[in-house]
Amino acid sequence: MKRWSLLTVFFAASASAQTGAGKVQGTVRDATGAFVPGASVTIEHPRTAGKFTTTTNEAGAYAFPAALSGDYTIRIESQGFEPFKGRFLLQTGQVIVVDASLKVGSTATEVTVIANAAPLATTTSATLAQVTDRARLDQLPISGRMFQSLVNQTTPGVDGASASPRVWGIKWGMEFVQDGAVLLNRDVGEIAGRPPGMDTIEEFRVETNNSSAKMNRPGTVIVNTRAGTNDLHGSIFEIARNNNLGFGVARQRQDRWTRPPHLVRNEFGASAGAPVYIPKLYNGRNRTFFFHAYEAFRSLTATTKNTAVPTAAMRDGDFTGLVDGAGRRFTLYDPWSTGAASANWSRIPFTGNRIPAARQSPLAKYLYGVTPLPTDLLVNPLVANNYWYQAPNSRLEWTMTTRVDHRLSAKDQLFFRFTHGVRDTYAQSGNNNSPITLDNAANGVFRPIRNNTGVVSWTRTMSPRLFGETLFTVGVEDLNFINVGDDKKHADTLGLPNPFSEFGFPNVTSTEEVTRIARRISSDPLTTQGV
Repeated sequence: MKRWSLLTVFFAASASAQTGAGKVQGTVRDATGAFVPGASVTIEHPRTAGKFTTTTNEAGAYAFPAALSGDYTIRIESQGFEPFKGRFLLQTGQVIVVDASLKVGSTATEVTVIANAAPLATTTSATLAQVTDRARLDQLPISGRMFQSLVNQTTPGVDGASASPRVWGIKWGMEFVQDGAVLLNRDVGEIAGRPPGMDTIEEFRVETNNSSAKMNRPGTVIVNTRAGTNDLHGSIFEIARNNNLGFGVARQRQDRWTRPPHLVRNEFGASAGAPVYIPKLYNGRNRTFFFHAYEAFRSLTATTKNTAVPTAAMRDGDFTGLVDGAGRRFTLYDPWSTGAASANWSRIPFTGNRIPAARQSPLAKYLYGVTPLPTDLLVNPLVANNYWYQAPNSRLEWTMTTRVDHRLSAKDQLFFRFTHGVRDTYAQSGNNNSPITLDNAANGVFRPIRNNTGVVSWTRTMSPRLFGETLFTVGVEDLNFINVGDDKKHADTLGLPNPFSEFGFPNVTSTEEVTRIARRISSDPLTTQGV
């Protein structure tokens, strides 16, 4: 399934940016409550030294419609009034309202306030949302470092699986967007197979009611990618679990396998952000920044399972031990000795419940050859499971994200972000505990996933109440489900009918099916287990 390009040119008087950036707005009045037009309003992002300036309109209103999340300072000045200075925290998708009341006085006197970064009630929007910031992402315990696991664990009103959480009362899942690019696979309804790593995310906002009409679902998760700053910042980590080190070898009492369940898991990665610097060519301090992150996950596990397989004697045609749980013996009859109707279709039993080797079909020989021998030789497979083994389940994943931010001017902001994710899983297929064949031709499944998303965003502020955002996004996910052995035409190899020249292993579901298929390819009847 592929998600292709979306080009959006968006102009608005009051809406916020498509990418999930925040918005700063307010009005400026004098001590009498009259509007102050033409006042200069400047906000500064200290981490990037980015300054943005606008002026109030005739109604004393101003707005910065597309601002990065983070700490800000604000300064408001007008001739004949004391300057107003404050600071606030802007979160993903948030609208901060800073209203200023200017006092007549000298410009040498400043009025400093702390803007309320977390108002108890939001009056600018009916959207109900919760923001998880960078500090919480670093502090909260999470297994697997998948940020979507935190969506339903930390947000009231959200439940469901981590790959497809949903808001209570809504049938379909939530929308996931990263910097305006859709992360959801429209085909399967789940988030991308390998989502962005935890170190990639600055914040994510979960909207559980009344999301903007820009989104296609009432519940939305808006992810903001981390950006570089004037200070070099980065991280490196490794998390390892390995039961071969002698820890975590506990297992269930009924687990009869000689080794405990296998577990080797590693999570590791690194990230870095700073100004773009090319010696003797370019210094991007205060102007151009980059952020890059790599994260990988390696999990090699095996779960103890059990099933019934034919004994070595049965594979040689010896069914003398063919008894049920009560010790009652089964008798095998030669199907080709069936008499006439007048004789009540009677058959002749095999001597001693032993089937001649010459009567075994090529298919039966092959199936016995790729089926493991029992691990418990004293157990009758007709009574209990006699084969214990460890079923593999491996996951090999990695993801990489690069973001570049550039300030073209005080009114123009540009950023680019690209994310690539890989997820390969290999496991035993089906629910019948059938082990993967010894030649790796059946009973296993391989699922490779590749996903890519890219964003280019240009935001231009044209007036205190008007801005334009041009957003170009592309998303492609290649998701496959491959059974082991799908690279060969096993039916041709086994001599089975294959009129459509299909690849893969034929579907053999039971002993009766084996009997039916084998009779077609053998001049002698299949009598490995009797009829």
